[in-house]
Amino acid sequence: GTNIFARVIPEGVAYPAVVYQLYSSVDGIGSGFSYYLTTSMYVVRAADRVGSIAGLDAIMFRIRQLLHGQANIILAGGAMLACQRERNLQEPDRPVAGVETRTLAALYRVVTQEVYP
Repeated sequence: GTNIFARVIPEGVAYPAVVYQLYSSVDGIGSGFSYYLTTSMYVVRAADRVGSIAGLDAIMFRIRQLLHGQANIILAGGAMLACQRERNLQEPDRPVAGVETRTLAALYRVVTQEVYP
């Protein structure tokens, strides 16, 4: 949908919303020095106004269906080799873009490979 954002949820958007953020990244050289591997950890959060958590559970379940276990997807300049959900994250309810929200989050490991000529 249209309510998916990188790093922060902008002010004034309709909820619920999803935000993803790079948590950490490790680079490494692959075989023959022409393949560059990156293992990144991303936090993916579903946020909604304070209230029922049932809608957030459904959103996080759908995100897991779409991301977990994806592999060998060709991208411009390389490939995503793997995407693995590592674990749920426990986070307190907090204001996001000035709105009191409830948040569910998970940590995903993504392995990508860039091909250099």
